[in-house]
Amino acid sequence: LGFALLAPPNWWNCIIRVNCDTKESLAAAHVPVIAAFSSGGVGGCFLGPQLIRWQEEMEQAGYPGHWLPSREEKCMPPPEYRAEVSSMDSPDISQFG
Repeated sequence: LGFALLAPPNWWNCIIRVNCDTKESLAAAHVPVIAAFSSGGVGGCFLGPQLIRWQEEMEQAGYPGHWLPSREEKCMPPPEYRAEVSSMDSPDISQFG
């Protein structure tokens, strides 16, 4: 477990849900047997803290309802709202605001 805390995000970390990101979570979909023992969400979009910021920004931009990421949209907000939300390299996203 100590290795997972210090290692960069990778598919194994996503299976144990430590130090995971969307890119590696999607990559972990190729490990179905082990992923079945994960706490959930492996192979899909990682629901990290950036979603709170994006949901707030999308609501302010007029998005109807509650948005959650999907693999079809590459785990990003809908195209018509991408200009309205913080970019992935924003400190609000990458450094947890």
